[in-house]
Amino acid sequence: MKKRVFALISAFIVTVEASGCGNTTAAAPMQPQTGTAGVIASGFLEADEVAISSELGGRIAALHAAEGADVKPSDGLIELDRGIAAAELHIAEAGAQTARATLAQVQAGTRAEDIQQAQAAVALAEAGRAAADQSRKDARLLLANQQSLDLQIIQTRTQIDVSRQKLAAAVASQSGTQLVKDRYTVPFQDLTNWQAWIGVNTAGAAYDGAQTTLAALEAERSSARALQAQVDAAESGYNVAVTAVTQAQSRLTDLQAGATSAQIGVAEAQVRVADAAVAAAQTKVRKLSLAAPVGGQVSAHNLKVGELAAPGATILTLTDLDELSLVVYVPADKLGRVTLGATAPVAVDGFPGRTFSGEIVHIGDKAEFVPNNVQTAEDRASLVYAVKLRLANPDHTLKPGVPADATFGGA
Repeated sequence: MKKRVFALISAFIVTVEASGCGNTTAAAPMQPQTGTAGVIASGFLEADEVAISSELGGRIAALHAAEGADVKPSDGLIELDRGIAAAELHIAEAGAQTARATLAQVQAGTRAEDIQQAQAAVALAEAGRAAADQSRKDARLLLANQQSLDLQIIQTRTQIDVSRQKLAAAVASQSGTQLVKDRYTVPFQDLTNWQAWIGVNTAGAAYDGAQTTLAALEAERSSARALQAQVDAAESGYNVAVTAVTQAQSRLTDLQAGATSAQIGVAEAQVRVADAAVAAAQTKVRKLSLAAPVGGQVSAHNLKVGELAAPGATILTLTDLDELSLVVYVPADKLGRVTLGATAPVAVDGFPGRTFSGEIVHIGDKAEFVPNNVQTAEDRASLVYAVKLRLANPDHTLKPGVPADATFGGA
């Protein structure tokens, strides 16, 4: 951002006596006298100041020109820290390389090994689908067996009742046999008693076995919800496997068909976007180095090395010495001696006997110090107009702030 600041300083006027003897005498300001030597108007040399600031801002890493140093256009002035910007540039460059590699791969077409890998992926997906299908069938079968399980429970309960009755009969028979043995001596009574005991044990074992079977069947029936959850999970797994097969087959089909024009266009667009990101990052890095827009003198360091400069904040002030200006004030009745675009000799304090050429670049449109009502010739004679002259100063001989006299309309 470039900002030119003009410091206008009040001027004064000195006059030359009409006798033409060359002696100068002080007169009242704004009341010059004229003669063959013309009108002499005085002022102070001024210079444009350029405020050097950064569009991005950042921490100041270096100031290459000391205060008071003369610089030429494009000389380096300021370096801002570029650590973050440099990292962003590296990331953008890596992205551009990736985009170009992708484009090259798309343009080259499908490789044979890529097709082979896709075919293997299809086969693997199909095998997974078959396994998932078998798992869901098994889960469905287990759930379907729940109906036969209820029938088995009813049958087992009947067996328990029958076994209970047989056990009671065996116990009664054994008790009768034992009573006969105790009261009477009967041949083969011991054998009969022993057989009765075998009957009791057999009936008891049958009864206990039936109860164990019933407990197992009822426990299996209580797990019906778990079986339903297994069926749901198996169905979900099968659906996932079917999707995997579809995707694998689609990829294989795409590879066998090769890249389409649309896919190539997308890859090319990605390259353009990546290149634009690189260009933007490069521009950001360049903007962290500030050079002199014009030749001049470093008049002030507004910030120091290590300080943080906000975007647009003045870091350094540069005074343009290649061209100076002089603003003087000419009475209204002598304004006819001033012509826009003409040159006028300018005498500068500190350079006796030497004059410089000043080009008249501006004449004020309105009078200065105008009273509210100007009615007399005397009042009209006190009006002045601002006149601006431009002085070339390529060797920086002249300095701003020095008094100077401009002569208009000399003989």
